[in-house]
Amino acid sequence: MNITISDIRGDEVFILPHVPSEIEYPTESNNETLETLSGNIRIVGDEGLQSVSWSGIFPLNRRYKWAKVGSLLNGYNYIKFIESMKKKRVPVRVVITDNTFRTIFNSLVSIDSFNYKKDKALDISYQISVTEFPASKWDYLNSALENN
Repeated sequence: MNITISDIRGDEVFILPHVPSEIEYPTESNNETLETLSGNIRIVGDEGLQSVSWSGIFPLNRRYKWAKVGSLLNGYNYIKFIESMKKKRVPVRVVITDNTFRTIFNSLVSIDSFNYKKDKALDISYQISVTEFPASKWDYLNSALENN
């Protein structure tokens, strides 16, 4: 499995060095229950936004055998990028592929949470949660800003 994260234009692309063996892709639907005179009925709503979360390791100036080709040696570069995108309040693109490079997930996302700490091996362990950010919403927000 491979994960890349990039800015919205793809100018800065980061290959994550460590990927967990399993990632869940929960999807919810916006269903509702309505009370009527004859009883409750269920309304099947639109599909909700997809969320993804995972944990991994950013090495600190070490090259591990398990690190993905093209990943960075200095884990703080990943942190700097993610924190910068959060501060700018812009979505990032996350692409997850399987080992045959078949795309499993490819979407603009908002960063919901990002936690990291130095671990016992003196690397950075982290957890991140992201939620799909529909591209049409980004286009709408940009056109609204341009009109103002």
